[in-house]
Amino acid sequence: MKKQLLVAAVIFAAVSAQASKARLEALGNSEHIVDIQEVFQSEPDQALNYEAATVEFGGSSGAATEAEGGFIRKMGDSAWSIYLGRSSTTYKAFTDGIIALFSDAQDRATLNTIHDQANPLQLAYASKMGDVNWGASLFYVGNSFKDQSVSSTAGDFTGDIDQNIMGLLLGANNGAWDAQVRFGLGGKIESDGNFDNFASTGLAAAINAASKLTVESTQSVKVSGGYTMDSMYFFGGYDMRAGEVKTNLATLADLSSTELTLGVVNSHKKDGVDFFYGISYVATTTEDDAGAGTKDEETIAPIIVGVEAEVSSWMTLRGSLTQNLGLLSSSKPDGASAGSVADSTVTALGAGFKWGKANIDAVISTGTDGNFGVDSGGDILGQASVTYNF
Repeated sequence: MKKQLLVAAVIFAAVSAQASKARLEALGNSEHIVDIQEVFQSEPDQALNYEAATVEFGGSSGAATEAEGGFIRKMGDSAWSIYLGRSSTTYKAFTDGIIALFSDAQDRATLNTIHDQANPLQLAYASKMGDVNWGASLFYVGNSFKDQSVSSTAGDFTGDIDQNIMGLLLGANNGAWDAQVRFGLGGKIESDGNFDNFASTGLAAAINAASKLTVESTQSVKVSGGYTMDSMYFFGGYDMRAGEVKTNLATLADLSSTELTLGVVNSHKKDGVDFFYGISYVATTTEDDAGAGTKDEETIAPIIVGVEAEVSSWMTLRGSLTQNLGLLSSSKPDGASAGSVADSTVTALGAGFKWGKANIDAVISTGTDGNFGVDSGGDILGQASVTYNF
């Protein structure tokens, strides 16, 4: 039904370039792009640039594309916003890394359900201080689910699940430069009950013998920023994370990671067309101090090329291509780990349509194979968004 409604809207559409996650995905999430979604992802100070309501189509918590949405309203030189449904990507990356350590697919399915973030809430406020826009955003997930039953044939859990996740985003910009700080104020999901039928080896065996599993983020801080010089946008960031995975019997993992990012994008804008290209350098180190201890190191240098063009008064087309530069990329997994060879080339195509004050964005295709209509969700128009400008 979602697709039929969207196609009908497109047929009668008569796009603002700053609209949605669908737009960002079609443009390869290039760092130079300013979009309403940046308000909720990392830059609450950008709320002063918008007054709109936005809806992202998708599934429930944990889906590749989540259902989420919210609005921004202005009051003089300030703005405030409420956003619902967006999971913390930082905490999700942490839990995804933990769940990936389990070899059995059904065990992973059960743990994914337990650690899906339910009913997230985000509140933001932005204002001016001289020629500087500043903003702050608070993220919160708080749930207590009693007498739950989670089953995937193997890897069963019955008991209580408590979720408590909180984070703070701070941002500022003056048009030429921007800066952000993210603090994780707390992140814990605790499942207390009976674990049955998990695999009999590795971490799964330890859960079989336990009655409580705690996945807790103990540190999460990221500092980032950028500077615009003519057509060039220079950006960088440093991300530090740490966390533990424990049962009532033992510590299963004691993880820490750091990520350094440096990059530049050159954007050429003329006659409603933005053609851009750039490169970045990302160095990641991940360590597990539990047990024998492991350390993985990875360096990648993603190249991005993209274009966004207003082809008519009511339609915008977007496309991008990203690929890691092999000469500057390397992977050094720990001796106990196994590396893999994978093609990193990803193409994306999207479109935006304007209907009065409403903007409709959709991803037409994105993936590593380049086949039309095959995206990360496995179907055409798998990512779709609607934004209404007040």
